[in-house]
Amino acid sequence: MSTKSPSSACSDYNEISVACLNDLSKDIDYLRCENAKLRSVNDELIKLISSPTAFQGLATNGEIDFIATIININ
Repeated sequence: MSTKSPSSACSDYNEISVACLNDLSKDIDYLRCENAKLRSVNDELIKLISSPTAFQGLATNGEIDFIATIININ
């Protein structure tokens, strides 16, 4: 039966910790990218809702009911 020295166990722990931190860093980068995309779409939706002409165009095409359903204002 082999036992690891304290320094070897510490080294293993550090390697695992670094691997976990690298994974978390990748997840954070992914979430930042997704957040940027959502902000962009949100900005476009705000412009659309703020534009009376565009809003009326949606209403005449029947699309406003669909949008209202999505944002639960119906």
